[in-house]
Order: sequence, then structure tokens, then C-alpha cells
Amino acid sequence: MNVLCLRNNFTGGYHAFKTFYDEILDGFEKLGVNVFVADFVTEAVKFYENESIDFSLNIGKYFFFLDDRPLYDVFKVVNYEWIIDNPLKYNADTKSMYNKLIMIDSEFLSLDGFYRSDYMVLPLGGPHFEYDEVERKNAVLVPWRIKSLSDLTIKIEESPFPKEVFDFIHNYDYDSSYISFFNQYLNECKSIKDRVLFFRLTNDYIRADKRIRMVNAIHDYPVVIVTDDHCKEITGKNVSYLPTGDFLTTLDLQRQYKYVLNSNPNYYMSLHERVTHAIANGAIVVTDENALLNDINFPLRIKQSNLGALDELIHYADQNFVQLLNEQRNCVFEYRMENTLNKIIMNCHELQV
Repeated sequence: MNVLCLRNNFTGGYHAFKTFYDEILDGFEKLGVNVFVADFVTEAVKFYENESIDFSLNIGKYFFFLDDRPLYDVFKVVNYEWIIDNPLKYNADTKSMYNKLIMIDSEFLSLDGFYRSDYMVLPLGGPHFEYDEVERKNAVLVPWRIKSLSDLTIKIEESPFPKEVFDFIHNYDYDSSYISFFNQYLNECKSIKDRVLFFRLTNDYIRADKRIRMVNAIHDYPVVIVTDDHCKEITGKNVSYLPTGDFLTTLDLQRQYKYVLNSNPNYYMSLHERVTHAIANGAIVVTDENALLNDINFPLRIKQSNLGALDELIHYADQNFVQLLNEQRNCVFEYRMENTLNKIIMNCHELQV
């Protein structure tokens, strides 16, 4: 089988996309699949013309066009476009029979305009558990930026629908599905014409608020946040900061700390790459829960409504570190990159029969 990986020369947040593509290439190599890599349209065209390509694969936004036509339509070869965030952030082609979206969360298919029976649902696969055991800092690493709620409030007040945004935030249950509530709210509130802006405003605020609540709930352990922005609502004297680096720097930090804090974005039936990468790097993940983490019985998950027990949860992890790390590895084992890629290959085989 011949696969064309369309890297699009886009590094994503903190060069994360480059790492994801490297892990995809490594996964295909483990499966014994022949992979061609194109960073530019001219390279991709040559592979289409000179090799028998079974399918192409890209992460995020698709950039490969010839005379304003996507290459999958030009050469009539299936492309798998892996949407590794909420699809409302992307202007994905949902009309071409040759472009198949891969969602990371099954609930994203319920968003208006993003359902097709041939679409796939696959979290981004994780790397292998390969790391050197080192003495780790007994602290909690927070590998993401936390936006200030006061700054986000100003953006909401300046929007076309501040009343509706605040009403949504006030009534949303942080332990429930964001997408389900989003769909329900938009169905009942017909005055909201720009659903993408409404998504960005509500999602940004809720994401920041969940992160702030989790950090402020930790009192007994040092907390280290990787960001250049010091959030005004972070109040703990146990909190310190490290400057933002690229994605590889963040992964290296995960090898230095015992615990990595994860707050799920608007994903309810998905596994965030923070979880798989942290575990692969030998850290234990402390996370708020979602439906998928509940289904796989992931250890050290906690409800947003029960964050008062967060210190107690970390104490428990301290006393059972090796056991819990092994349990977390076992929980995410099936989500290794080669297993995920194999499902794409099997899907392509089914299309060719």
C-alpha cells in the first residue's frame, strides 16, 4: 500500500503539528506501509503522477490545490483529512466524495453540516512508551496557556450577542457535553446567526474557567504553568511559571515532572494528546473527566464539580505512583498511533473492495 502524507508545512501551536506528522510517519513505518511525504503542491503532484497512491492523509486544514481544485479531486484519490480539533475551527470540504473527514470526537458529527456516513471518528494516536526513568520533580506541570477571564469577558461584551453568551455559560454544566448543550442552545435561540463566533466565545471562556478552577484547587503541591501570560485569576502562592517553548520543549518538561494536569477542551468522547504524550513520557496525568475517560475507567480523573478533592487525588497518586502509571498506560494502549492508522488503512481497503 502506498500512502501520501501531505504535511502542509504548517507547524500548528508550538510546532505541535510537526511532532504529530513525525509520529504518523513512525506509525506507518511500524505497519510496514510505504509512505511518500509532500510539503508542497509540486511534490504532491509528482507522487500522484508517478506512484500508485492508495490514499493521502493530512492533519487540520488542507492546503494542496491545483488551479483552485483540491488534489484529491484532480487525481480522484481518497484523502483523509484529520480534524484534530472542533470542526467549527476549520473550513473543511464536506462535499467532495474524495475527501473523508476524521473527527476526534463522535459528538462533532452532530454539528450541523458535519455529518456524513462515511466519516471516521479517531482520536489522534499516541506515541510509544519510550522514555528514560529519571528522578522527577514532585510537582504538577500545567502545559498550556490560561487566558484571563476578565479579558475574555471584554470580548464577549463587545460581541453581537453578549446576553446569549453569558446565559450559555451560566447554564452550562461543566461535567456535561459541551457539544450537546451547544446544539440544544442554538436550536432554541434562533437569534444567533454566527455560530462560529458563538462557539469561539463560549468555548474560550469555559476552557479558561475550567483550567483556572483546577489550578486554584491545588494547594498541597507546587504547580508550574508553561506560559508567558500570567493569568489574573490564578491566586495560589504555590504557582510558578516557565516561559512558553515549542512543543518539543513541552514534551521534555513532561519527563521532568511527576504529574501533568489535563483539562479537556470541548471534547466529550475523545482522548486529548496531552494525556497520551504525558503518559508516554512517564508522567501521571491528573485530569477532569469526560465520557471516554469514564468508559475506559481512566485512573485519576475528577469531576469539575468535585475539584475540592483534587489535592486528595494527587496524594493518592503519590502513594501509588508506579501502579497508577501502569494502569494509565494500559488504559490508553489501544490508542497508539499505529493502531489508529491501521483503522484508516482498513477503511481504505473497504473502499477498494
